[in-house]
Amino acid sequence: MAYNTIKLTDQQLARIRQRAASARVLAPASNQGADLSQWCGSVFDQGQEGACADCTTRDFLLWLQNKYGYSPVIDPSVNANYYFARLMYGDLNTDGGSSLHDAFQAAVTYGVIPSSDFAFGPNTLYVEPPLQDVAFQASSLEDLPISTEAIRASLDSGVPVGISILVMQTLYSPTMYDGMHIVDAGTVEPNQGHGVFVVAYKPDPTYGYLYRFQNSWGTSYGDNGFAWFTEAYLKQCLVEACTLDIPKTRTAPVPPNIVLQVGADKPSYTVGDSVSVWVTLENHGQTIIGQYVDIAISDGNDGSIPMLADGKNGFSWAPAAAGTYTLTATWGNLKATAQVTVSAAQPTPQPNPAPAPSPTPQPTPSPSPAPQGGSQLLHLDCSTRLTAANVQALKSAGYKVIGRYLGAKTTSMTKTITPDELKTIQSAGLSVILFWETNPTSAAYFTAAQGSADAKQAMEEMQYLGAPKTAAIYFVVDYDAQSSDMAAIEAYFKAVYQTVNGAYLVGAYGSYAVVSALWKTGYVDKVMQTYAWSAGQVSNCHVYQYQNNVTVAGVNADLNAVFAAPGSWPEVTPQVPNLSANPTVQSGSTGAAVQALQIALMRLGYSVVGTADGDFGPNTLSGVKAFQTAQKLTVDGIVGPATWAALDKAVGALKPPTPVPTPAPATVTATPIHAQVNGKDVQAYAIDDKTYVLWSAIPGVQDQKLSDGGWNFVTNSVDEKPVSLTLSYPDGSTQTIKL
Repeated sequence: MAYNTIKLTDQQLARIRQRAASARVLAPASNQGADLSQWCGSVFDQGQEGACADCTTRDFLLWLQNKYGYSPVIDPSVNANYYFARLMYGDLNTDGGSSLHDAFQAAVTYGVIPSSDFAFGPNTLYVEPPLQDVAFQASSLEDLPISTEAIRASLDSGVPVGISILVMQTLYSPTMYDGMHIVDAGTVEPNQGHGVFVVAYKPDPTYGYLYRFQNSWGTSYGDNGFAWFTEAYLKQCLVEACTLDIPKTRTAPVPPNIVLQVGADKPSYTVGDSVSVWVTLENHGQTIIGQYVDIAISDGNDGSIPMLADGKNGFSWAPAAAGTYTLTATWGNLKATAQVTVSAAQPTPQPNPAPAPSPTPQPTPSPSPAPQGGSQLLHLDCSTRLTAANVQALKSAGYKVIGRYLGAKTTSMTKTITPDELKTIQSAGLSVILFWETNPTSAAYFTAAQGSADAKQAMEEMQYLGAPKTAAIYFVVDYDAQSSDMAAIEAYFKAVYQTVNGAYLVGAYGSYAVVSALWKTGYVDKVMQTYAWSAGQVSNCHVYQYQNNVTVAGVNADLNAVFAAPGSWPEVTPQVPNLSANPTVQSGSTGAAVQALQIALMRLGYSVVGTADGDFGPNTLSGVKAFQTAQKLTVDGIVGPATWAALDKAVGALKPPTPVPTPAPATVTATPIHAQVNGKDVQAYAIDDKTYVLWSAIPGVQDQKLSDGGWNFVTNSVDEKPVSLTLSYPDGSTQTIKL
């Protein structure tokens, strides 16, 4: 039987990861098991529609109604929810699926229409549902960390979980194990995704943990529509995890009243100014958290703004020329516009020139020095091929280092840097940091063989660009790696390090746990930590990625702070932050000064701050008060001159990362022993109570050296004479073996 899945786009995956990065940390799971399946509703069959996330929404809503005792229980319309989810994503014209977050948000914002009023099928797929038929609304949704631990913790608390997964071939045909239909790890189908409803888990001696899920492929699937994932499947393929809730008693629905606005902090600027562009997206005055608003500027720049905080969310833009610019924001079927006037900078009056002295011969100018680091916060990385206009806009906005991806020569990936783009960036006086990333999103990716292959391909790309050996290649760990994954990740980086063998510097990108573990191994020269999956902890890293998916000068980018020389090309000298120059900030303040404060506090160990989102909220206030207490300052939560000065001193005392020596190769003691093969002396050794003989001495066996330095032993025939192997050990004992 054919089952339908959806294609996951890079944009969807990036948005999912950003939402999960700001998820709250749940209480530890009991790991004893939990079963919430008694409140499940009927199994649905999505047929050939890509509405799996909306089927999961339906299953969750039925479960909640049964749990809370709703009467009558209303079967939600899948196609109504699917329409609203696609409306929010901005793609009503295709059956391309939606994220779980958008599907759940549709039930919160627009409400639940009974399937009896809006039937499932092709006739309603592209039809706007009647809002007057909404029966009730979901009350809230929550994005969870992308980990099996979070799923177990939620189930322990009595809350099931909707998940999105990458599809493996094994998903289509569960196998029997101990009376259960299970789905174990197998071969991943590239970019194919699916959504299901997880309602139970239990520990298992063979698979670690098993997770029971309700699918939307009809009752012929698995055990009447249910099956069990193994821990290995979810650890490799989990993409998104969300929960949903409804009022404990059914309440009358409230029609949506969504308002989209866009603007700038002031109506007019001068060329060279940084324009603060903002958007708001509110339903009945409340920000719709987790949604993305598309923004276009009439100079050709466009991107998207994530709604991550209440009120205004935005970015900085540096117009390259004078003129009147139109800002256009779109979300769903809503559009908002605003205009910004940019004037030409007025020339500074010059004094009358003094008489020119006689010319003095000038020495030949020396090459320009490597660019300085500038503000620690003004660095970024992006997956967009930059034009000259992009580069100039970023330079005007103060950015010094741009992270870009390798692969233009050996792959078809469009996110990669080309030699022409590199020349444009460096000609503008900016530096680049270079990444190697294909699909490092699960533990299954990280093997020694993959590390060696990635290193060879990345080095070929560096040679293609003409990179110097002082430049680093940052290899990426792009998921919430658990402690059980570290051995595989370390084996991967060991192979990378040994393959690169000093041709370039080796960098690692990942969470706090990943870069902290890798730095201790000695197999990396540089580390770049992401705030994602790090719970507010900041390692002693070279680069810290503190915000994702921000539109800067029209480019969708991730923002980075550089604390120590990162292996950029050309290398930069990071500037010591002058925190005391910042204005006084306090609860309610926003902007770059708050981000600098948040990063400083997290570097000093105040992980309660959580993220550097530029919003001085309760968590930042807690961090400030804790710091003020430790420094014996006035504990008022206000960051004025005294607190800034104390932060300056504390951050200035932090030491840059100290390289860890690479482990020396392991040595063993080999004791020569006397050996004969068919009466002929051969070399042999005793090592750790085992005996090793040179195989090439055995008749009929030939040795072949492999390209990776290993050996392969082969025989050319099967009718060689019997081999008699005699071994004489140092203690006088002998052993004869017939081979």
